[in-house]
Amino acid sequence: VYGMYTSGTTGRPKCTLNLHLGLHNRFRHMDRRYGQRSDEVALFSSKYDYDAGLWQLFWPICNGGTCVIPHGREEIDFPRLSRLIHQWQVSFMDFVPTVFNVWVSHLEQHPADLPQLHSLRQLLIGGEYVNASSIRRFKAMLPQVAITNTYGATEASMGTVFFDIPEEVPDPIPIGLPIDHVNAMILNDMLEPVPVGEIGELYLEGDCVGQG
Repeated sequence: VYGMYTSGTTGRPKCTLNLHLGLHNRFRHMDRRYGQRSDEVALFSSKYDYDAGLWQLFWPICNGGTCVIPHGREEIDFPRLSRLIHQWQVSFMDFVPTVFNVWVSHLEQHPADLPQLHSLRQLLIGGEYVNASSIRRFKAMLPQVAITNTYGATEASMGTVFFDIPEEVPDPIPIGLPIDHVNAMILNDMLEPVPVGEIGELYLEGDCVGQG
């Protein structure tokens, strides 16, 4: 269904080919986890060549909802972002932690923006280490917004390991557990499971894994 270039840990770009099955599985999991809502409004906050943009664009409209595509880079112009969320009543958003951290600082310095964000109900955060302090500060300002930490590989239909961050925010924040029809395993160099507490490499298998 799509290919995206990534270097992974090799530094050599390769095109990862993902299947309809993987995208379908991710979307059906989101339906179960967050609900199939025709009034969902997601903001397209990723670059076009970033895999998270696929769910932002296609998941809401598969359920009759809306995807709002900003002009230029409104999603990182924070005063304009607040107005955009209010104008379109955005309910679902995705951030990389670096941008989220700066947004949290902006909201603390500009509390007048907060009333414009009342439509938000869910944030997904992923792609980098999540700062627990930023999550706590955000929850103090907008406690009605649920936040999920997502982890995944470009080779496996976006984020495939989710953790719903509770009110008592842990530090560090775990990446969580695999979504439906995906397994996550910590293996050693012999591809054998390591005991609890030992270091290994994370492997994913299941419906979301792409070709090759």
